[in-house]
Amino acid sequence: MGKPKINSKLLPVKAHYFLYNAGTAAWMPFIPVFARQIGISEVGVGAMYAAFPFGGLILRPICGAIADKFQIHRFIFLFSILVMTLGFAGPGFIPPLPHEQKGHFHCTPLDSYLTVKAGDDCLLHQLQETPDSMKCDLLCHPLNEVQPEDCTAWGLVHEECSEIISMAGYFNLSKADKLNDTLYFKIDELHVGHNLTEPRCANRTEFHCDISCNNTYLMTHVRTPVPVESPYGTDQFIALFSLTFIAWSFFSVSVSMSDSLTFAVLGADSSKYGAQRLWGAVGWGVLITLTGFIIEVASSGLTYTNYTPCFIILIVLMGLDLVVASRIKAVIPPATNAAFSEAFSLLANPSIIVFFLSIMLVGMCTGFLWQFLFWYIEDLMKVQGCGSISSIKLLQGLVGGFQCLLGELPFFFLSGWIVKKLGHVHCMSLVLLAMALRLVLYSVISNPWYFLPVELLQGLTLGLFWSTMASYAYVVAPPGVAATMQGVVGAVFEGVGTALGSFLGGILYNKYGGQMTYFIFGISALIGSILHCVSNLLISRMCPMKPRTGLADMEIVDDLSSEGKSVVSGLISSVDAPAYQTF
Repeated sequence: MGKPKINSKLLPVKAHYFLYNAGTAAWMPFIPVFARQIGISEVGVGAMYAAFPFGGLILRPICGAIADKFQIHRFIFLFSILVMTLGFAGPGFIPPLPHEQKGHFHCTPLDSYLTVKAGDDCLLHQLQETPDSMKCDLLCHPLNEVQPEDCTAWGLVHEECSEIISMAGYFNLSKADKLNDTLYFKIDELHVGHNLTEPRCANRTEFHCDISCNNTYLMTHVRTPVPVESPYGTDQFIALFSLTFIAWSFFSVSVSMSDSLTFAVLGADSSKYGAQRLWGAVGWGVLITLTGFIIEVASSGLTYTNYTPCFIILIVLMGLDLVVASRIKAVIPPATNAAFSEAFSLLANPSIIVFFLSIMLVGMCTGFLWQFLFWYIEDLMKVQGCGSISSIKLLQGLVGGFQCLLGELPFFFLSGWIVKKLGHVHCMSLVLLAMALRLVLYSVISNPWYFLPVELLQGLTLGLFWSTMASYAYVVAPPGVAATMQGVVGAVFEGVGTALGSFLGGILYNKYGGQMTYFIFGISALIGSILHCVSNLLISRMCPMKPRTGLADMEIVDDLSSEGKSVVSGLISSVDAPAYQTF
């Protein structure tokens, strides 16, 4: 048996997909929670994510056309990766909004306790499961007069008791209690200044305090941003939005250019695209899990989440990717004005219009999932009981792993074979049907742990879909304008689809809740699948094309470039022609 042959020409492509997706996985999923930590509200985060795709909507086709026109694909590819990396790394230097952690210290003749406001019903349960005691540093201002004997017991003169008093309290969390939205912590040990004192007062005295406790979980729930006139006018919001908008825009460009260069390297072997792209699923699945663990370790003992590891991993991996990506060798034929005209004339073809509308619908569903799947998991886990809260991050990590490693990876590998057997249009119908099934299942499953087998459908809804979308754009593109067409389909998917899905999903989720919103999106995908099939059937009957060898009943075959026809012929050469209407 001979040694397996390694195609050295494709090694940089595989390495690029792995490093690129691994690098972005180290930061992109954490942007919303980072934004919340620096003081940006959920409304602000939603507004940002609704706006992000529009940069790609504009830049993707423009950069693709420039690359095709001036033959500078590699330059735009590497430049977009560099700008994206700098934009995503920039938030690491954004300081948080000023926060405050407020509480009340109540001192009575019997005992003393600290109260804080916390609306989370499961917070008490989580704190009571913490085996360690808690220490809180308090800077307190008395709300009523402190008795002289208490001042003396605390080692203070009477005048000092009317000013800010520095204290430290020690608490046994198992004794914590909750009434309505207020948590009560009994003080076991009280230090005033350097003096250890009895946690009691001669008369009932109340203090308003700034608190800082060594329990990260508690502090994340009681930290509130200092009120500002407009949350959208803060330096933090402007900086995060601007940097991420730029990075997201060039992220979109780099994805399109990456696919364009990959198809150029593959040439007539375009059915092997999925075998290259699957390495991106491996990179994303491994790094999103690993980064989450590293963040937990780096944040241990802190009162905030330390996202510094995200930026370090991002910069290192994207730096390596720039080196690897520069070694991708692709020969792309020069574009002509006629080719550009031909490319844009294809956009009036009924079959392509229907296909692009389906891409937009998948994009809407995908955008909704990207924004609200983890949110929905948290909502359902809270319904399961407070004991389930501690498993949320574990489940979310497993969901990401199932999606990438068990869902996307095998379908990226098999996508070339599936496209050969079914054709692009039938694959798109299958994707929409799988998306409908996935979303409806989310709406009827009450225990989110049962989401894990549902995540295998990600193989169809993203793995097969992405291969179908990217290869379709390559097939229909006239010679020399493949990057332009990749930019167009990418803009339809992300610039229009995911933006609409995020926006409409947020409105529906807020009004009807997660269960009903998932059901609405699922039924919409089902209707879209049916309409996609019916539309293509009607188009094939109303606009019949002259059959050709190996390309029977392919309604847009006369609009294809010679290169595209040869690729299509290769894709379906092993299939009986009469079984397929379209590629």
